[in-house]
Amino acid sequence: MDQFINYIIESGASIAVLVIIYFFLLRKETLFLQNRFYLMGSVLFSLMLPLLRIQYGGINIAESQNLQGEAQGGYLLEAVNVYGGSFAGNLQAFLLSLNLLSMIYLTGVVLTLALFLIRLMKICGLIILEPVENKSTYSIIRLKQIGSPFSFFNYVFIPHDFAEHTDSDRMLYHELEHVKQYHSLDVMIVEILLIVQWFNPFVWMIRRLVRENHEFIADDAVVKSGGNHTGYKKLLLDQFLGEQFQLANNFNYSLIKNRMKMITKGKSSQWANSKLLIGIAAMLLLTIAFACESGNEVYVKTDSETITIANNQIVDFDNYIEEARDQKIEAMNIRILSEDDARKRYGDLLKGRKFKLVKEIVTVTSKNSSVGLDDVTVVAMSTLKPQPALMADVQPEFPGGDVALRKYLAMNVKYPSPALENGIQGKVYVRFIVNTEGKVENARIGRGVDASLNKEAMRIVNKLPDFKPGTLKGKPVPVEFTIPINFVLK
Repeated sequence: MDQFINYIIESGASIAVLVIIYFFLLRKETLFLQNRFYLMGSVLFSLMLPLLRIQYGGINIAESQNLQGEAQGGYLLEAVNVYGGSFAGNLQAFLLSLNLLSMIYLTGVVLTLALFLIRLMKICGLIILEPVENKSTYSIIRLKQIGSPFSFFNYVFIPHDFAEHTDSDRMLYHELEHVKQYHSLDVMIVEILLIVQWFNPFVWMIRRLVRENHEFIADDAVVKSGGNHTGYKKLLLDQFLGEQFQLANNFNYSLIKNRMKMITKGKSSQWANSKLLIGIAAMLLLTIAFACESGNEVYVKTDSETITIANNQIVDFDNYIEEARDQKIEAMNIRILSEDDARKRYGDLLKGRKFKLVKEIVTVTSKNSSVGLDDVTVVAMSTLKPQPALMADVQPEFPGGDVALRKYLAMNVKYPSPALENGIQGKVYVRFIVNTEGKVENARIGRGVDASLNKEAMRIVNKLPDFKPGTLKGKPVPVEFTIPINFVLK
């Protein structure tokens, strides 16, 4: 859900910026085809922008999708995104806390979709029920109750007495231009965007601007075909306004006043094309703002996956040595401690747990010698408490379910100031056990990023409310979970 909210926020913000640029800089220019390119480019760009992720810096920008290592011996929960220092992140956290708002949004989607389908079915009904006259590149459907022609893809709908109109040839030429330019495809794309962002006034605005631009293009084609300005303007004024189809390109759609102005307006200079560069620059800035991520993590590549090791991190999760051997990890300068040194230095960490010293050197190799991985300590440990069940008939349940768990984490995790100041981000995998009483215990880092991010992830997991215990064959059992907390800078 948080990823979808982030998608809506970024897509909506992009549409708003690009529509404002068009309205004030490009709308009054007579470069109609360029304007169409800009409008539809803005729609497609805004739909794709939230899906882009461009990472710069760091050593390796691709994180493996093989999560078996993180979830080994437990259940892998869906990742929770935590945004630092961004309006989008704060707004997302607010929206996640409002169930009512989600219901209102979904209601709007359903209603907008229903209206879209009703209009679409109405036009399809005309195509099916009314006689069709097929031409080489288009089809004509004659209707009794439609006062003015309109088009939908390669179908042109005209009144039954259309041939009696003195300007029927120019009206037909107008509609055929819509067919030729595939304007209905633009309309359908914008309608789909409207369903997803029905609440966004800028989407309604671009819907009208796209249709208006279509009429400008068709009007311009009619005039260039041999018609005169005065006669065509009179035709616009004389047309009877019949039933309007919102999915169709209608001869009378949009304000007549604006269309008449554009018919008589002189051709814009080629210098006006330079205004498009402002829109392109805005797209680049939006890409930088929303899609680019700083790669400040240190990645160590292995045969099967990417393991993240941060400076001064203590890697202390169970079975690390076995996993390292299986994955053929190469590391450097891992410190081997005596038992007394280990207890003295990490007494709190080792309290109540059995542990054994590392008897073989597992080395870490870094492509960047300046990252300082010489302060990494590995202690392989096993707990004195019952081992968690690999499977449970009934998994432990957070109060309110998984959605409530992710919402709790999203609302309570705080992006650490040191990480914000140093531009550090990444995904922290936290392992924990829900014991037979439903309490969270034995939380530890399965894969870390930075000391401050690891600490915050551990803090919030250790504060989780009690779960409903999991059961195996009707008896409560401890169950292990892994939850990824993704710290993202915007």
